[in-house]
Amino acid sequence: MFASPPAPNLRNAYIFLIFNAIAFQMALSSPIVLFARDLGASSFAIGILTGVLPMMMGLQLPFARYAERVGYRTIHVYAYFTRTSGIICFTLLAWFAANQMITTTMATVLLVITMTVLSVFRGIASGTWLPWIAMIVPRENRLDFLSNERICNTGAAVGAMLLASALLSVRNNLANYAIVFAIGGLTCGISTYFLAKMPQPRLSSERLNAPPLALRNVLADADFRRFLTFNIAVQLVLGAMPAFVTVFLREVLAIESSWILIATAGALLAGVIVIQRVRYQFDKHGSLYYLRLVLRWWFGSLLAWLCLSVLPFGSGAWWIGLFATVMSLILMVITGGFGSLFDLSISRLVMNQIGDREGSPMFFAMHGMLANLSAAFSPMAWGALIDSTRGAYVTVIGVTVTHFTYFFVGQWVLLIVVWWGLRQLREPIPKN
Repeated sequence: MFASPPAPNLRNAYIFLIFNAIAFQMALSSPIVLFARDLGASSFAIGILTGVLPMMMGLQLPFARYAERVGYRTIHVYAYFTRTSGIICFTLLAWFAANQMITTTMATVLLVITMTVLSVFRGIASGTWLPWIAMIVPRENRLDFLSNERICNTGAAVGAMLLASALLSVRNNLANYAIVFAIGGLTCGISTYFLAKMPQPRLSSERLNAPPLALRNVLADADFRRFLTFNIAVQLVLGAMPAFVTVFLREVLAIESSWILIATAGALLAGVIVIQRVRYQFDKHGSLYYLRLVLRWWFGSLLAWLCLSVLPFGSGAWWIGLFATVMSLILMVITGGFGSLFDLSISRLVMNQIGDREGSPMFFAMHGMLANLSAAFSPMAWGALIDSTRGAYVTVIGVTVTHFTYFFVGQWVLLIVVWWGLRQLREPIPKN
């Protein structure tokens, strides 16, 4: 599976990534959105659930200057211990709601509060992962590590999604969510154990005592500013798309949770296949080539979602619903492949752009903070738009425009801004 046998000091990192991916997919991905929807949460509440984690990642900037002194490993272990505790709280909430020990409204409120608390600690640690990896992985091996990281994440997530889909095959059974979250909590605890065994980079006393890089010096770099602009714009699209596509599939097409999770697993598997096919072509084509390819697909796929949103589902024609269901699941799978290609391309670009610079933790923190704040704002804003236009249907030339139509149109228009930002980027040239 790997391009080369993992280095001894990275084996624990790969094991951590595998169990962390399982925990994330079981407790913090589609299942948490489906659980909130089955509790009767509004689109705005779902937007908060999906947006609070990237919002709290803004905390990484003020803590970045202390990261090397405290230690990258120490920060991450505390963050993932908190995440494990939070997922256990999700398990209890699902169990209490299933047994009517608390109301669904109370469960929704406690769900949002718990997600907020665990997101605070995860946000503080989020800016330290890439600097940590940049220190323990040489530049010439980073593409291999990033590819292997994506394979570990997606391979484990496929199995997690298939298991979650089997457990959630019974619709509106809140007790099954408790089982899914319990598995997520267990695997998160295991991932924390292997995270604690990863190497801690040894830094000189001069570096540890050096004053942190000033923010004005970070923002003075023109190439870095262009990269920030692009990433902020793209997160306004990506931050909302997965959650509200899931809501669209449930509300409009009435697709069962198990089928949505199976399609999600298929999307992750498509991501593994894509990475295996292109990982050795990056040095030839560069990251920007693949980013342009991904954006072309996003333009086309959003047009397809737009067309699906205006289909006359109430006409009584059974084939319309069948066609929309099949097309939606196919779109999800293919988009998953392009999503993994985007993640690998943007990770390689940011690692090569700022990984070897003096004061790199501040560059990573600034990038992570602004990109994640954009990703946090996105689902909340789009969720508010969907809620405010719900029921405000307009018929034009026999075509009914729904609240999801407004969403897909807005996303497509925003992609034009993303394309403009991509055209401003420059590929960093290695010194060797």
